[in-house]
Amino acid sequence: MTLIPSLLVLLSCENDSTLHKIIEPIEPLFSDIRVEAMSESPVEVSFGCPAVESFKISSVGTQSVTISDVTLMVSIQTDAEVLSELPDFPMSLEPENEITVTVAVEIVDDNDDTLMISVNSNDPDSPTSVASIFLEAMTNNIVTDTFISTAGREIDLLLVVDNSCSMQEEQGQLIDNAQYIIDGLDINSSYYHIGVITTDSSKFVGDFITQADTSPVTSLGQQIDVGIMGSGNETGIKSSIDATSPGGDAGLNSPFLRETASLVVVWVSDEPDLSPDDLYVWSSHFWSLKPTPSDVIGWGIVTEDFSSCRNAMPGFDYIALAQTLGGDWTKICDENWQPTFEGLSAAAGTVSSFQLSDTPLVSTITVTVDGIESNDWVYVTNLNSVSFNPGYIPVAGSYIEIEYGVSDCN
Repeated sequence: MTLIPSLLVLLSCENDSTLHKIIEPIEPLFSDIRVEAMSESPVEVSFGCPAVESFKISSVGTQSVTISDVTLMVSIQTDAEVLSELPDFPMSLEPENEITVTVAVEIVDDNDDTLMISVNSNDPDSPTSVASIFLEAMTNNIVTDTFISTAGREIDLLLVVDNSCSMQEEQGQLIDNAQYIIDGLDINSSYYHIGVITTDSSKFVGDFITQADTSPVTSLGQQIDVGIMGSGNETGIKSSIDATSPGGDAGLNSPFLRETASLVVVWVSDEPDLSPDDLYVWSSHFWSLKPTPSDVIGWGIVTEDFSSCRNAMPGFDYIALAQTLGGDWTKICDENWQPTFEGLSAAAGTVSSFQLSDTPLVSTITVTVDGIESNDWVYVTNLNSVSFNPGYIPVAGSYIEIEYGVSDCN
């Protein structure tokens, strides 16, 4: 009688132990990855100076994780370069192992940026893991250059005169304006050259005129009087391009065209231009003659309609090219061309380019003219200068302030 209860108790204990083993949980195997920045964000970075930042990729699961690829992403206007040599992907990373991705990053403007790494793997919970470092742009060295815009540049004036049969009256009016042309150049230019060609010839009518001429007004009037026996197919733009092309009377390396001078091209015609090519080709040619576009100014003395100027026909191509080159046009039947020539010589004679005292981080340059910020300029690398765009050259006497950051990586 006593054996039976004891046996039952033993069996009961064994059964309890067996049941306990059956319900004990089994820890599952899993892949898990962690990606983290090794620097505490934000990181201060002087723009223009490289900084080195690192990310750690760790396998924190119970079995290996497979990394398919690693991608670096940066904000706009930021350059990044991977310094450490990464393994070939895909790669397997065993538990408790890690790799480090080291990145050289350079902020090239004065805006904050973000450096981010994205890791793709077979982590079932987070197949794409991301970490980032916020880069705070710091300006350590700001330079401010100031200028007063002045007149007195050298000016090379190329005057293209229509010599077709309908131009007798207009040539006479241009001769009457010779005094205004010379007066404007005398006031606004330190030294000028004037060359006259026609709409059917790229050759100078006579020797180009300078301030050394004993009577420049008389000489200019005589050269403008080219007659009306020229071709009726006016190609004034072609004549001016041929004249300023290599080997031309006004071409590069000719005595007429000076590297330091502004170039002004004026077309005077009562007919449409019939030159070959197009506006892009024409403007590109003239811009190629000078270090900066603002060193060339075009102007048309033409008309834009069929009725307002006697029998004159529209010179749309002259107008388009003149405006592209930073100038404009004057109606050929206007009685007074004095404002045109005075304004042209003032614009061409005013300094348009300003050399900086240090090498800037270009994206940081700000320009103000008389206290008003201007965006109408370009930075010319080979001259280390700020040059105002055609048509936006500050008038003489303007106060110009150019502020910019420079690299300070010491």
